Parts: sequence; structure tokens; C-alpha cells
Amino acid sequence: MSPKPNQAASTPAVIAGIVATSPVVATPPVASPSAPPGPIHKIALTSWEGIWYIVMCIPLGAAYLTKIPAKKALSDFGLTELTSAESSWYVVLCIFFGAGYFAKIPTTKALSELPQYRAAAQKNLGTSNH
Repeated sequence: MSPKPNQAASTPAVIAGIVATSPVVATPPVASPSAPPGPIHKIALTSWEGIWYIVMCIPLGAAYLTKIPAKKALSDFGLTELTSAESSWYVVLCIFFGAGYFAKIPTTKALSELPQYRAAAQKNLGTSNH
């Protein structure tokens, strides 16, 4: 008679010619819970991201000035608002050969390809806001 799953076998196990004294238990594989499909919603920086952001801000505020064009792109889509300091720095960045504007373009392009904005753009395709 063969042992049923999750029960100890009635015969000792033989491993490499040595009889094991402990009973052998057959356990079925445990299925891992599947992750729900969809995007991951990140709501804060990890501790290391926070540390590296501060380290990057030390040399002349490089990280702070780098985030302003992306935040401007988000504000163009109505997802956030720039503070008065960020607005001022964005103007300064644009004065230098349009550096702020050109840094904003990749983020604006990525946002325009999101499904919710693409559907809105197609719906308003024939209208003009001028």
C-alpha cells in the first residue's frame, strides 16, 4: 500500500545506502499567490532614493534643478502644480538656450502616450482651443 500525500511513509527512506531514521513526508508544492495584474503605484521614495537625492542636491542643487522640467510637464497635464520657486527656476533654465524646455519634452511625450490622455486627445482632435 502506498502512503497518501501529507502522511509519513511507513517504510524508512534509504539515502546513499544509509537508512534514514526520520519519517519521510510528502508535501505538495505550495503555489505562490499571483500578483494582481496592473501597474505598481509608488507613493514615496525608498530610503536609498531619498539619500541619493540629497547627495545629488549637494553640488549646486543638480537633482533639484533636474526634477523641475519633469514636474513642469506634469503640471502641463494638470497632475501637479509648480511652486513659485520651481516656476522661477524653470524660467531661469529656459533662458539658457531652452535647456528647461528641452529637458521637459521627453516627459511630456511619455505622458501624452498614456491611454487616458491619448483617448482625450483623439476625442478633441477636431476641435481647436485657439
